[in-house]
Amino acid sequence: VQRGLAALQRLGEVLDEVPSIRDRDDLVPVSRIEGRVELRDLDFRYPGAGRPTLDAVSLEAEAGQTVGIVGPAGAGKSTLVNLLLRFWDYSEGSILVEGTELRKLSIEQSRSLFSVAEQSPFLFHASIRENLLVAAPEAGDDALREVLEEVQLTELLDSMEMGLDTLVGESGLKLSVGQARRLSVARALLKPAPILILDE
Repeated sequence: VQRGLAALQRLGEVLDEVPSIRDRDDLVPVSRIEGRVELRDLDFRYPGAGRPTLDAVSLEAEAGQTVGIVGPAGAGKSTLVNLLLRFWDYSEGSILVEGTELRKLSIEQSRSLFSVAEQSPFLFHASIRENLLVAAPEAGDDALREVLEEVQLTELLDSMEMGLDTLVGESGLKLSVGQARRLSVARALLKPAPILILDE
């Protein structure tokens, strides 16, 4: 009981936390988004950091175009992903989606634009099916099998007695690192978002 009360108190602290990133008053909803993204002189510095992580970064990515961003560890690649998803706010410059400033979209809409396969994916202690349906709750078995074929996991799936209902274990413990990453890519491909981000 004491452990439960302590956990409940910690949970209450999280729920009471006020988000630092909020919707602005001058939101501009964008109805048609094909996937054009532009960064203009983007700057970002983590709180308390002596030097910026991103300094005057600019790039353009047209709809349907593939862009690779490379650099050593700590160069700011994952930071850029976090800025696109509005987990942090950039200090200077602009991120434009279809010509509209990202901060002028609601947080819900801006996050719905991006589908991300993380470098270290989080998998729920649930079935393969349930881990995929997080991205597309209405997807049927045919769609799930199709996306698993795209990421070359159907052979693994067919070797499992429970198929899509196979439990992946805590954080994907029952899968190899490569299989867990491919499942993460499958989940990202399932999400109906115009922009796909593959983090390493």
